[in-house]
Amino acid sequence: DSHEFLRFFMEGLHEDLNKGKKGKRKIEDPPAGLTDVELAEHRWKGYTSYDNSSIVDIFVGLLKSTLTCSVCDHKSVTFDPFWDLSLPLPRSRGSRLNL
Repeated sequence: DSHEFLRFFMEGLHEDLNKGKKGKRKIEDPPAGLTDVELAEHRWKGYTSYDNSSIVDIFVGLLKSTLTCSVCDHKSVTFDPFWDLSLPLPRSRGSRLNL
């Protein structure tokens, strides 16, 4: 479908324009005690060291996920890169879909 084609096309352009490192990715653990903003910056620098193109600059973002332990209330925050997000489109009450 069109979404798959667009994703394929953007990844191809990215590969041709990529100025990042080649080879196996090394993911470094962030230092302890970082704020969410600092943690996001650390993750983004790590990601763009391997994936660095104008396509990434325009279309890629970071998704923040927070996991809280139900026993001890410890919170774990991660930031993961995304190329696209699937979002539901609400139907308005007066709209009709004709096929």
